[in-house]
Amino acid sequence: MNYRHLPITIGAVQRCALASAVGFAMSSTAFAQTSGEGAVLEKTRIESTDERSYKVDSMSSPKRTQPILDTAATQYVLTEQVMGDQGVDSLQQALRNVPGITIAAGEGGTNPGDNLSIRGFDSSENIYADGVRDTAVYERDVYNLEQLEVTLGPSSTYNGRGSTGGSVNLITKTAKFDTAYRGTVKAGNDDQLRATIDLNQQLSDTVAGRLNLLVEDSGTPGRDVVENTSVGIAPSLAMQLGEATRLDLYGEYLDQDNIPDFGIPMFTRDNGEVYIPDGTADNFYGFAEGRDTEEVDVMTFSGKISHDFSDNTRLTSLLKYTENDLFYVRTSPRFSRTDPDNFARRDDIKSKSQSRDIVTSLTDITTQFNTGSVQHDFNVGVELTQENLDQYVVNVESGDYPVDTPLYSPNPNDTWVGSISEDKSQIRASESETYAIYAFDTLTLNQHWELTGGVRLEQFDLTYSQNYTSSGRSGETPPFSLDSSDTMLSWNASTVYKPAENGSIYFGVGSAFTPAGNGLTLSADTADLDPEEALSYELGTKWDLFGGNLLASAAVFRTVRTNAQTTDADGEGIVLDGEQQVDGIEFGLTGNITDALQIQASAAIMDSEVTESNDPEEQGNELVLTPDNTLSIWANYTVTDSLKIGGGVQHMGEYSVRDGVTVPSYQVLQLMVSYQLNDAISFQLNGDNLADERYISSSRPGGHAYVGDGRSVTLGANFSF
Repeated sequence: MNYRHLPITIGAVQRCALASAVGFAMSSTAFAQTSGEGAVLEKTRIESTDERSYKVDSMSSPKRTQPILDTAATQYVLTEQVMGDQGVDSLQQALRNVPGITIAAGEGGTNPGDNLSIRGFDSSENIYADGVRDTAVYERDVYNLEQLEVTLGPSSTYNGRGSTGGSVNLITKTAKFDTAYRGTVKAGNDDQLRATIDLNQQLSDTVAGRLNLLVEDSGTPGRDVVENTSVGIAPSLAMQLGEATRLDLYGEYLDQDNIPDFGIPMFTRDNGEVYIPDGTADNFYGFAEGRDTEEVDVMTFSGKISHDFSDNTRLTSLLKYTENDLFYVRTSPRFSRTDPDNFARRDDIKSKSQSRDIVTSLTDITTQFNTGSVQHDFNVGVELTQENLDQYVVNVESGDYPVDTPLYSPNPNDTWVGSISEDKSQIRASESETYAIYAFDTLTLNQHWELTGGVRLEQFDLTYSQNYTSSGRSGETPPFSLDSSDTMLSWNASTVYKPAENGSIYFGVGSAFTPAGNGLTLSADTADLDPEEALSYELGTKWDLFGGNLLASAAVFRTVRTNAQTTDADGEGIVLDGEQQVDGIEFGLTGNITDALQIQASAAIMDSEVTESNDPEEQGNELVLTPDNTLSIWANYTVTDSLKIGGGVQHMGEYSVRDGVTVPSYQVLQLMVSYQLNDAISFQLNGDNLADERYISSSRPGGHAYVGDGRSVTLGANFSF
C-alpha cells in the first residue's frame, strides 16, 4: 500500500490510532478476567527514585518483564546521573560508556549523525525513543533524556528489522507527580556555552506538567570554525484518569544550526594506518562563510495511555509522530589533484535536503498468571509504522574561488563565490510500512530456573522511486520505481539458572533479519533479495553485590550473519552468499561499591572475520568498525557532603575501515570535581580528553577522517529547588 509522503495522511494516523483502540478493546475482553497468583505488577511509573544512583534494576520496555539481573542478554543503562557527572551533552559522548560501539563516518552525501556500529554490525537504524524506531538523521542531545538503555546482541524479536548487533533506546523525560526545578549553565574553552532547564510541577492530585529547555551556542574543542547551535523545548503533561489509568502527552522541538565538520583528508601510512600529521588536527578545510552549513529541525509528539485491568494485567498503548527536516552543504577535504603533498582541494561538495516523517502505534498487554506451579510473565503486542522520506536535489553552483588551500594551514576565511538552491520538484522518495505482532513468555519453574521464549512476525514493505533523470544510483535509468516486500519471523529462547537470589547464569539464542531496504533505499541489484539473517549465542552471568547496590556481569558471545550480501561470482551483481562472524567477551560493573564510591565500567574483546565471500580480497578480513578491544571506566567518590570527585578513561582499540586500512587505538582521560555550596546551588568542573590526545574518531576509506575533540574544560553552575 502506498500513501502520499508529506504530510503523513490522515488515514495513516487514523489507522494507527484505530490499532491502539482495537488493542485496548481486545485487552478488555481477553484479560480483564485474568486470575491466578502471579506476582503483582509494578506501578506504571515509579515517581520517586534515587536520582543519584548509577544502577537501574529493570528496563523500561513492557516486553522486558524480568529484571536486568534475570535477563539473558548483555544490557547497559546509563542514568541521568552518570551523564550529568561526566558532563556529556550528546548521545555519542554517552555511548562511550558502552563497549563495542563505534561511530561510522558519513559515506558520500550521507550525514554522519548518530551512525552506530554495535558488535561489528551497522546499527544506524536501531536507535529507538521510548521503544519506537527513531531514524531521524542528526546528532542527538541528552538534555531531555531520563536514561539510555543499550541491549547488545540480536534483538529483532524485541525491536524489529536490522537489530543484528544491538539497539539503543532513549527514555524521554515526562511529567512526574512531584514538584522540582533544576537548571544548569556551563561554559568552557573554545567558546562552549550551554544552558538547560528542567521544571516539573504537580498541578493537582491528578495532573502534573514538565518543561525541559535547551540553549547552546558552542564551538568544538580542538576544531577550528566548527560550531553547534541548538534550541530545544520539550513539554509534557501527565494525567491520572482514575486509579487504574494514566495518560502521558509529551513532545519536543529541536532546532540545530551548525557549521558542520567533515574532518581532514585521510592521511595513511605505508602500513595502512590512518594518522594525523602534526599541525593538522585543528584544521577546517571548508568555508566559514557562505557555503558550509547544516540545519536540522526535529519535532515529535507522543501520547501514551497505561491502564491496569487488575494487579497483574496492564495495557500500554503509545502513538507517536516524528517529523525531521535536514539540510546541509559540506566540504569534503581531499588531496589536491596537482600538488597532493602540499595542498587540499575543496571542490568535493556533499549536500543533502530531506524531509522525513514517521507515525507509529505500539500496543502492549502484559500479564502474570500461573499454570499449576509455573508462573508466567506474558507480553503480547502489535506495531504499525509508516515512514516516508523525501530527498530533494540541492544545486551548488560555484563561481571563481580558490579551489586549493594549503594542506597544513588551510584558510577557512577564503571567499566562496557561488549560490545554493533547492529543487523540491525533483525527489527521491521512500515509502515504507511495517506491520508486526509479537509475544514473549517467561516461565518461572521454581526459585532456580526460568525459561523465556519470544517470536515476532513482521511485514516490511518499501517503495523507492526517483522522478528525475539524473544522478540515479539505483542500477536503473531514472525516473524509476522499485518495490520490495519482506516477511520476517524472528525468535529468541533462553534459560536462566539462579544459584542464589542475587545471581544468575544464563544461556540465550536469538535471531535477527536485515532486509535490503532497511535504510529506506533500494537498487536494482537488491530489490528482490531476501533479508540477511543472523543468529547469536550468549553465555553469561550476573550478580547483585554489596547488598544489591552493584551489578557485576560477564558474557561470552558469538554472532553469525548468514545470507550476507556479497558480489556474485563475476563480481558484477549482488547475491546472498556471504557470511560474517563476531566472537567476543564482555564485562561490566555498575553501581555502588561503598556508600561513597560509585562506578560505571565495562570492557569488551572482539574477534571478527568475513568467513565467506565471493570477493577474494574480502575473504578472511576483519569486519570494518569492529575494534579488537574497548574499555570504559568511570568512578565517582563522595569526599564530604559537599565535595565529590570523579574520573575515568575510555579506550578504543584498533579497528579496520577497509582491507589494509586501520584506525589506531586511543585513550581519553576524564575528570570531574563538584562542590555543593548549599541546598540549591552546586558548581561542577569537568575535564575531557585531559591529555589532549588527537585521535581519529571515524573515517571514510579513500576520503576523509574525523578528528576527535581536543581537550575540553567546562565549569557549570547547577540549580535545584
